[in-house]
Amino acid sequence: MPIKESLYDIKDNRKNDIKHKGFDYRDQLFEKSMSHLLFQEDKRFNILKKIESVMVELIDQVKTIKTFYNYAVKKNYRDLN
Repeated sequence: MPIKESLYDIKDNRKNDIKHKGFDYRDQLFEKSMSHLLFQEDKRFNILKKIESVMVELIDQVKTIKTFYNYAVKKNYRDLN
């Protein structure tokens, strides 16, 4: 289950100008790390897209460990590197 961005967090952080947050890998995790030949067939492409969404969620969950032990930020804070 993906973590949804709260409208309250958007409201509170809309003027924040955080730079150097890193590469946004959400839609292209597998495309940047696998051969483009794997994505030519439609059936395989759809399967890899589903697996990619699971992998992105797992990576995001690992990133929450950093905020869990940092008591100075909110628990759903996503802008840490």
